[in-house]
Amino acid sequence: MEAKELFQKFTSLRRDYREKQLNAMKPKPEWKNYSEQYIRELIKKEVGKLAELQLEEAGNFQKSVERYYRDTVNKINQVRYPLISQTDTDKLILLELIRQRAFNFLSLTNDNSRIETELRTAMNTDENYFSSLIDLIKAKKPTELSENEIEFYKRVEKLERDFEQIKDIAALKKQRDSFSELVTEANRYIQALRDGKIDYYTKSEVESLKQEEVNNNYDFITQSMSYWK
Repeated sequence: MEAKELFQKFTSLRRDYREKQLNAMKPKPEWKNYSEQYIRELIKKEVGKLAELQLEEAGNFQKSVERYYRDTVNKINQVRYPLISQTDTDKLILLELIRQRAFNFLSLTNDNSRIETELRTAMNTDENYFSSLIDLIKAKKPTELSENEIEFYKRVEKLERDFEQIKDIAALKKQRDSFSELVTEANRYIQALRDGKIDYYTKSEVESLKQEEVNNNYDFITQSMSYWK
């Protein structure tokens, strides 16, 4: 499932619950002969039941989004390191040898021009070696850079972006980030439910609302803001 579809599902999950809760708080015509105290008890019972069911549903939704997130992370790793998806022990040993080769190469040269040449060649010949070089170069990046080093790392980042574009990794990373954002929002919603709230708005949703919509939902929006930290 695409991240966009999951966000839509998340919106429906919250809005449907809000509607059910608001309806549950309204006295029903068949209760007209009941005492006020008994009606309050009936409403409290219905509201509590709905809250329990929603908390369970929200928890299941959060778990499903986490699975999509992990699957996307795994897909990215498999594209960057094709050998990582192999179950053959010899293939996994080969991957470790390739990583060691990248480590040895970078340990034996400080010539940035030579490193760039090695990256360009690897990008077209071996994803495993290219990704190993990239990860090691990024891990060794100094906190303070000279002007030449700044330019070097810019060119390395450009090569990485080109590689990701060719391999469709850029699209996968966008999906990954969207799933990660949704996991965070689902966790915030679950906390809001535990605190007894019947609705929750994400920051991006509030930013896209018209002023009239903000005014109409001011209390719910204000409550939601405390969970954005």
